[in-house]
Amino acid sequence: MLSLLSSCQKEKSANQPDLSIKKVEQKVNAWLDNKSKVYNSSNENFKNELQYQEIFQKKLKDEGKFILIPLKGNFFEPTTTNKGKSFTGLQIIEDKWGNISEGNVVQYFSKDHSDKSVVPDNFFQMYSDKKPAIAGEFSFLTLTGKLLYKMKYDQYGLRSSGFVSPRKKAVTVNRVEQDPIQDYASCIDWYLVTTYIYPDGSTSQTSEYVYTTCPVSGGGGSGGGGNGNEEVYEYIVKKEEHGWSFEVYPPNSPVGGSGKTIYSKERLRGKRQANNPAGGYFTSINHVWSGLLIVDIGAWTETFNSVSASGATASSEVRGRYTLSPIDGPIQRWNGGDTKNFNFNEIFQ
Repeated sequence: MLSLLSSCQKEKSANQPDLSIKKVEQKVNAWLDNKSKVYNSSNENFKNELQYQEIFQKKLKDEGKFILIPLKGNFFEPTTTNKGKSFTGLQIIEDKWGNISEGNVVQYFSKDHSDKSVVPDNFFQMYSDKKPAIAGEFSFLTLTGKLLYKMKYDQYGLRSSGFVSPRKKAVTVNRVEQDPIQDYASCIDWYLVTTYIYPDGSTSQTSEYVYTTCPVSGGGGSGGGGNGNEEVYEYIVKKEEHGWSFEVYPPNSPVGGSGKTIYSKERLRGKRQANNPAGGYFTSINHVWSGLLIVDIGAWTETFNSVSASGATASSEVRGRYTLSPIDGPIQRWNGGDTKNFNFNEIFQ
C-alpha cells in the first residue's frame, strides 16, 4: 500500500510544473513587457521562443543569480557569417533581492564544438571574469538584436574582441521619406571596432559599420544591457554565398530536351530598414563563381557576367560555354546562360 502511494505521489509530482521555473518565467515576462514599452515594440514572439525547460541558473558571489534561457532556432540572425554550430539565449542577471538588474541576448558560435549543453556555463564563467572552457565566438546583443560586443577564444585564450561604438552621425542617403517618429539629425552610425591578438602578442584593429540608430520621439541616447530607449532604424545584412542554377542545352535542342545544370554563387549585402515596406535595400552584389559540380563531366567556361543592385531588387546575368569531350565522337560546345533576379525580403527573410 505504501509502495502504491509513493508511486502515485511520484507520478503526480512528475506531471506538475516546476514552480520555481514558472516563477522565473513570470518575472522575465513582466520584465520583457516593461522593456517593450521602452523599445516601442512587441515581444510576444520573443517570449514564445524562450525554452524555460532548458533554463540554466547559478548563484553569483554577490548573492545574485545568473540565468540563461535558450531561444529556439535562429530567432536572431547569427552575428557571424561562418558556418557551424550556434546557440542563442536570453541572459538575465538578478540582484540579491531577486530583482532583474540587466539582460542581454547572447550568441555562441563554433565550427567544432557541438555540445550546446555546456554553453550556458561558459557564459557564466565569462560573466564571472573567467576564461571560458570552450573555444568559440561569444556575442552579446540588445533585446532587439543589436550587436554590442563579441569575443573570440581558442584553446590558448582570447584572440579577438570587438565593441560597437558610435563614430559619426548618419547620412540620410537612401532613407525612406521623412517619418515624423524619427529625428534624422540625431541618428548615429555604429561601428564594430575589433582588436585581433596574435600569438606573438602583437595586435591589429579593424572597423566595420554595423547599424544606424535613431532616437524614438521623446527620448534619446542608448544604454548597455538592453536598456536603451532607441530603436534600430537600419542595420547591415549579408549573404556571403547565395546559390542558384540554370540549364544550358545543345544547339537546336527540342523543347524539354536534356541539358546541363550550371551553378552560380553571388555575394549580396544590404541594409534592413524598420519602416521600409520592402524590408530594406541592397547595397551591393558581387558574382563569386559559376561552374559545374565536381562529379559532373565536361567543363564550363564563363564568358560574361553582369550584376546590378537597386533598391529592393538585384540581379546577376551569367553566360558561358559548356564543353564535352567524349572518348568517341566530336567535341560538343553548348553556349548558354541566364539572368537571376533577387528580392530583398526573399534573400534576407
